[in-house]
Amino acid sequence: MHQSSRGIALKLCATLAFSLQYVALKLAGDVPVGEVVFFRAFFALFPLLVFSLFTVGPAALVRTEKPGLHLVRAAIGSSSMFLGFAALKLLPLADITAFGFVQPIFAVILAALLLKEKVGP
Repeated sequence: MHQSSRGIALKLCATLAFSLQYVALKLAGDVPVGEVVFFRAFFALFPLLVFSLFTVGPAALVRTEKPGLHLVRAAIGSSSMFLGFAALKLLPLADITAFGFVQPIFAVILAALLLKEKVGP
């Protein structure tokens, strides 16, 4: 499979998984956001460890040459997850989905500004 096709297929699967997660959270009712974030992160560790066993190994998951940037990424990712689940609790699912469609636009703009990537039409 071509790399682009594989990437598209993986993104579609991820979108479906996140959509199912959001629906399940809406159906769960009034659950504290911190609890949702904790269990989502906790249960994400198991597939990550299994996947690493078949690829780079568990030690490679924590090895980094730039621990400071790794901590910044972890803080941004954690706060992003927390804010996303808090928004899910406060907004209708349709609004959350609509905001999700704007994410690629911000990603392209930030890639051009911060990473100096070449962005075409």
